[in-house]
Amino acid sequence: MPTHRGKILDVNLSTGDISFTEIDPEVTRKFIGGSGMAARLFMDRIDPGVDPLSADNVFFLMAGPLAGTGLPGSSRFTMACKSPMTGIWGEAAGGGDFAPAMKKAGVDGIVISGASDKPVYLSVQDDKVEIKDASDL
Repeated sequence: MPTHRGKILDVNLSTGDISFTEIDPEVTRKFIGGSGMAARLFMDRIDPGVDPLSADNVFFLMAGPLAGTGLPGSSRFTMACKSPMTGIWGEAAGGGDFAPAMKKAGVDGIVISGASDKPVYLSVQDDKVEIKDASDL
C-alpha cells in the first residue's frame, strides 16, 4: 500500500472553511517527506513580506513519507511556518501517534491558515473534519 495519500487537509480558521487539496504525484516525488512538502507549500502559499505573527501566516503539519507503515522511526512529522524569531523558515519535528493518525485519516498533511476570534480545536474523525469551540477549555 502506498504511504502517500495524495491530499492535504486545508483549514482556514478565519472563515471556518475546510477543504482538501490534491497533491500532484510529481510534486510528491520531487519534494519527499514532511519537510520537503512543507517547504514546497511554504514557497507556494506564503507571501515573503507576511508578518509571521499575523493571520496571513500559514502553519504546516506534514507527515513523513513512511508514517503509518510501522517501520522504526516512521512516526515522524514536520511543523513549519514563517518564524517570528527569524522572519524566515521555521521548522520543528515531532513523533508519536500523530503522523500515522494523519495517514489513517487519509491525508499527508494539515495546513492551517487564518485566525479564530475564540479558542477552537480541530476534530478529525475518519473523513469527518470539524472546527469546534474550545472556549470551555
